[in-house]
Amino acid sequence: MQQIVFHAEQVMDDELRRIVGFASEEILSIRFVGKHIQLTVQDGAEVRVLDNIHKLVDAYNRVPFTEEEVLYAETKKKQFYSEEELLASDLISRCGEGLISLNGVAARLYQFLDECFIRLLEGYHPQLRKFPVLLPLETYASTKYLTTSPQYAMFCCSVRESILEVNTLQKHVVEGNITSLLTHPQYAFSPSACFHLYEELRGSTLPQNSVYTFRQNVFRNEGRFNWGELERLRDYTVREIVFIGDEDYVYGFREELTGKLLSLLRQLGLDYEMKVGSDPFIIPEMQKYKALQTRSKVKYELKVAKGRATAIACASLNLHGVSFANSFGFEVLGTEPTVSGCVGFGLERWVLAFLSQYGNDVAHWPDFVQQGLL
Repeated sequence: MQQIVFHAEQVMDDELRRIVGFASEEILSIRFVGKHIQLTVQDGAEVRVLDNIHKLVDAYNRVPFTEEEVLYAETKKKQFYSEEELLASDLISRCGEGLISLNGVAARLYQFLDECFIRLLEGYHPQLRKFPVLLPLETYASTKYLTTSPQYAMFCCSVRESILEVNTLQKHVVEGNITSLLTHPQYAFSPSACFHLYEELRGSTLPQNSVYTFRQNVFRNEGRFNWGELERLRDYTVREIVFIGDEDYVYGFREELTGKLLSLLRQLGLDYEMKVGSDPFIIPEMQKYKALQTRSKVKYELKVAKGRATAIACASLNLHGVSFANSFGFEVLGTEPTVSGCVGFGLERWVLAFLSQYGNDVAHWPDFVQQGLL
């Protein structure tokens, strides 16, 4: 093992800290001290690791810093509950790195919040869907997501259909040597809730502007150094809303849903900030798109407070333009261009944020929530 130090030009923000670990598998540990990154790396990896980090950090810093525009906010709470307190309450349990379970009233809260998000769609007549977990690789490639955010990818393999290899599977798993028994993956665990819908719509012509909703399992590799926070999940659930139509319809739908969401936040009594956001790109060549996303306001991000200076990203409200309509060849009859948008609510994150603000005693929760749990 070798100890090395990378000297940055400025103190790194939280987003950059989270993606540094993707610079190399040869990084064994990371510690941030001011403008310095202290790393432990495998023997002989010093030059490679430093070169990769230079590329990543330099590309990140080439994007001009712009203060995130706050669209709406509510910040009144004085008391918050720590992750340790939530875990001690037995409402939340860790099941592994990036894995949690919701227990008892926390599971009921999860269902109640999902019902609240569905009620936001009253009057829109959404089409309901239920999709499988596994996503064909052809669909994944069509989304271009592997170009923009490949770090999240998680693939699904099966065991080779050989009686000799199947009989040794238990032994290989115990020994930690299973790769040789696995087939080439044909499916992935989807990193975004809406991808299955676009495959369903491939090549089709919709008769009118349309809204769809479904609850979907989503999977992301957040990076092996980022599993400390409870909300950093590799397996979580999203209530997804997808809206497709002409530009005025899609833009107007997002603004209307934003207003309804703000009303729900007031009913829940939660502290939050909704900002103009951007995606966390890891590929150096993709960093230029952060500024473009911010200027064009294609992404609203809702962060719900979990402490006085910390928050959980609980929802995003996105405009896609023509990207998915063009990639999958779907359109709305008589509409040129056909565009789309989506809104995603991370259900486990909403539960974590709510409990961080209200604790585990249901008697202290808002009446609106208590009545909804009956």
